[in-house]
Amino acid sequence: MPWSWAVKLLWLCVATILQLAWINLWPNTWPQPDLILVTLIFWLFALGWSETKWWVIGTAAILGIISFYPLFSYVILWLLLFYCLYYLLFKIFTNKSVYSLMALVAFGTIGQYLGLMFLGHNWSVPLWWLILGKAIIANELISGLLYYLLRWRDKRLVPFFMVKGK
Repeated sequence: MPWSWAVKLLWLCVATILQLAWINLWPNTWPQPDLILVTLIFWLFALGWSETKWWVIGTAAILGIISFYPLFSYVILWLLLFYCLYYLLFKIFTNKSVYSLMALVAFGTIGQYLGLMFLGHNWSVPLWWLILGKAIIANELISGLLYYLLRWRDKRLVPFFMVKGK
């Protein structure tokens, strides 16, 4: 197993444990970021569909096993969601700027929330739109922080209009 796979696996395990054991237990009045979704969207943004789809399938299968949804519904939901996000990235957001990443995170958060509502998770929650709005804001803040931390480490992640001419 190459080092990059080991680091990705470790990061995804830590994000999953934090998400399931700590963040999901916060009350609905607090914004609840989805670290797993933001991580996978960032990998889709940086690595592409061919590598990210296997991480999506594996993570969704694990989350589907420990959730109370029908057996493969989580896998199907996330595959459809991430394929739609890949289509948006490939056809609409052709430049890989911070704005494209933020739009993908917003669309991914909305898609996951509506998909889980369709599966029967949050139909009866009052003010669901307020919870969704707080989740979008929290995911945007997490992804922006992650983007600029990686940009600080690696200077290749520069928005296209900030690239200096040669």
